[in-house]
Amino acid sequence: MAKNQINFSKMTETAKKQLDTFKSASYLLASEDLRYKAEKKSLQTELNLILKNRQNDLDNGLSLDDVVEKYPRIEVDRKIKVALDAHNATNAPLNEMLKESYVFIPDGMYEAYLRKINDGKRGDFLVCIRVFLDNLGIEGLKQGQINKFAERMSDMFGSKYATSKSIVNDGKYTTVMKKQTFNKLFMAVFCDMAM
Repeated sequence: MAKNQINFSKMTETAKKQLDTFKSASYLLASEDLRYKAEKKSLQTELNLILKNRQNDLDNGLSLDDVVEKYPRIEVDRKIKVALDAHNATNAPLNEMLKESYVFIPDGMYEAYLRKINDGKRGDFLVCIRVFLDNLGIEGLKQGQINKFAERMSDMFGSKYATSKSIVNDGKYTTVMKKQTFNKLFMAVFCDMAM
């Protein structure tokens, strides 16, 4: 093992299970997202055909009432709603599983990230990284190990392109991610690095 490398096998069993839960929930959410997008695309194609046929008949002089009766969309609209409801029902417990895995992220981690990005101050971020690793059961680390690990994790984080409103109103072209997005990314980066 390299000089400043951390031995992640020292994590508690609870931490390992929680990280496995994070990875599993992330995978299931991604799979569900792909499934839903494919179903939604198919239904949208069906709806677009109805709308196209309606417009053709309207252009050819058929009355709106006749067009609506000839090409009803209520069934497709119902299928779209059912698909969305099923998607949301599937995602709700998976999102809760993700949030529960954030328990290892110490209070103040997000604020430390903001200070690191916005003010260039990384001290609090290093302290939070140490607490995070302690929360996982990895104790007795040297400062060099903490610094190297924090630097590697930081390389995986980044700012994002600002919204149009931020650019116009604040003159800022980059912005930081929201706390929930940060927590999800933090855990994902950790899983990729450590497991």
